[in-house]
Amino acid sequence: MLIVEHRVNTISGLKNVAPEHGVEIDMRHDTRNDRLYLSHDVLVGEKLNATDDLDSYMANFHHAFVVFNVKEAGIEQRCINLAAKYGIPKSKYFLLDVEFPYLYRASRKEGVREIAVRYSEAEPIEMTLAQKGLVDWVWIDTNTTLPLDKATVEKLGGFKTCLVGPDRWSRPNDTIPYLQKIKEFGLPLTAIMVGKEYVHLCEGF
Repeated sequence: MLIVEHRVNTISGLKNVAPEHGVEIDMRHDTRNDRLYLSHDVLVGEKLNATDDLDSYMANFHHAFVVFNVKEAGIEQRCINLAAKYGIPKSKYFLLDVEFPYLYRASRKEGVREIAVRYSEAEPIEMTLAQKGLVDWVWIDTNTTLPLDKATVEKLGGFKTCLVGPDRWSRPNDTIPYLQKIKEFGLPLTAIMVGKEYVHLCEGF
């Protein structure tokens, strides 16, 4: 199981990530100069100027995986192009939180499979299953609970899976029980995204 560290939005932070781990990053568009910058939140002024740009970040990327969390529509292809520029194979990244019109067009007309569709207690499994065979990944969120059982796991066959660690919802103590349940359900979990301080909880699974 791959460990993906949450919100590693700086080059200095990237250098502190073990190369066998992946990172989740947030991208936005700076309309002043057309650059893509890394930030979870919209920034202006000096705070915006101080952000790392995505091109420079990818030049320093030598890790197992990257989740491109797309915070603004319209930059999806540029993320894909940068991955290609720096020799990152399609098996080592996916786009997250893209808007549905892009997901539909890219997966059905452009052959882009490196996209994650979301599934959680509040996001119906039918939406996920409608993308089977078209996109590679399912992003399994854990808002208040683990939204899996044996029947659901069977339906997810054919997808790669990335679990949102419950620490992202302030429940780090649920991490090990959730991973144990997933193992009991027979789901070969591909990856889990966790905060750096909780990486140790995922080791050995």
